[in-house]
Amino acid sequence: MYKLIFYLLICFFVLSWSCTSHQDTKTTTTSIDTSISTSLKQTPINWIVNWRNRESKKNLLLSAAKEFNLLNQDLHINIKFQEEFCNNCNDARSAIQDTIINMIHSGKVNWDIIVLTQKYYTEIGRLINDPEWGKKYLVNFEEFEWFRNSHNPMIFQLPQYRDDFGGIIAGPLIEGRYFSMWYNKKVAEKLGIQIKPIGMTFDDFKGYIQKAYEYNKSNKDKVTLFIDDASPTPMNELLAPLVLSELGDLETANVSSEKKQAALKKALKAFEELALYKPFDNAANVKYDKENDPILEGKVLFYFFPSSVINQWEEDNKVNSLNMLPAEFPVFEKPGHFYHGSYQSVWAVFKNAPHREEAIRFMQYMCSNDIAERWISSTKNPTAIKVKIDASDLGQDEIEKFSRNLEKKYGNRIKNYNLTKILFNKEEPIIDGADILKGKLTANEYYDQIINQVRKSKK
Repeated sequence: MYKLIFYLLICFFVLSWSCTSHQDTKTTTTSIDTSISTSLKQTPINWIVNWRNRESKKNLLLSAAKEFNLLNQDLHINIKFQEEFCNNCNDARSAIQDTIINMIHSGKVNWDIIVLTQKYYTEIGRLINDPEWGKKYLVNFEEFEWFRNSHNPMIFQLPQYRDDFGGIIAGPLIEGRYFSMWYNKKVAEKLGIQIKPIGMTFDDFKGYIQKAYEYNKSNKDKVTLFIDDASPTPMNELLAPLVLSELGDLETANVSSEKKQAALKKALKAFEELALYKPFDNAANVKYDKENDPILEGKVLFYFFPSSVINQWEEDNKVNSLNMLPAEFPVFEKPGHFYHGSYQSVWAVFKNAPHREEAIRFMQYMCSNDIAERWISSTKNPTAIKVKIDASDLGQDEIEKFSRNLEKKYGNRIKNYNLTKILFNKEEPIIDGADILKGKLTANEYYDQIINQVRKSKK
């Protein structure tokens, strides 16, 4: 009898242990799935993130944080989107800027990683009257060897990337922006034109405009070439590469003023040639609307935007966004010395962040080859972080190939530049030539107007 009772007790304990063990395993699995552990003491990394409304970028950030948590069980990433600082508004800039300024003034930093773009940094510097505040309060990632090794060397060769943050490099330059001539391939097919993505000449471009002009004269289903209000100073993006190509493959600082003015005159005359085909004639009678973009609807041929616009279009209309492709701006014969584009740091770490070293560890993870490759393939945006695999292995996506080909062609000459600064060593006026394309002014009249404005400009 005692043996039977003893045997039953043993069975009971075994079954109890088995059930308890099963429950513990289930809890641990849930913990991993949600990146929360109850068995380990974890150090939090509190991160203000951007891109809540950009699905591909947001998903990459969330998955990267989850993976980092799994690989580092002693740490846990806590995420808060910047829009949550202003009750889920669409423009969180003021709220984030105020949050950062409060931390600077109070000395109490409660976020380990903050969202900080060049625009945010500049505005904060203006508000606190200290353009070099980054040197005092932020970690300079350039000091880390792993950071220097993980980025394209051009980041450290061009002063603009330090100038953007008061003399330091404030974080991973994950986001690249190449300006290009975006076109709707379905509209191009309808017009019977095949647009060159790389190596387009002015004569090629004029041929596209001429073909669209002839099409609109003989068809009811008309196409608008450009929309006046689609992007700020769009014609500046078209004019500048023509001027730079005429200046040649030389450092423009060493080019004579006579040659610079001759290059501008030639580009303006080229615009005068285009004006014959009425490129600003709104043949399809459309108006720019961010919610229902007419280029996605197949009513417009060209927009001039940075590479990040594709993410907006994917959110607006996933299917129609597949028709959008980028092309290099046209040149006269040879490409100019520069191509308009840049990379930007979007996060920063305060020197006195509560978990500074842990935050730096996570930023190192975000500078990995794997994250860079996934960024390129998922967001279709370039990045300054190095990738291991060759560009040809990154897939056959036309947008990815365009970015890689631009990088091969221009190398460290992809940068921000100001055409007025190059030509006249002044910041103003903006030279775009739009009034020539609209038939309001001749090339000579516009040139004289620019010269008068330059003489009056104080900047």
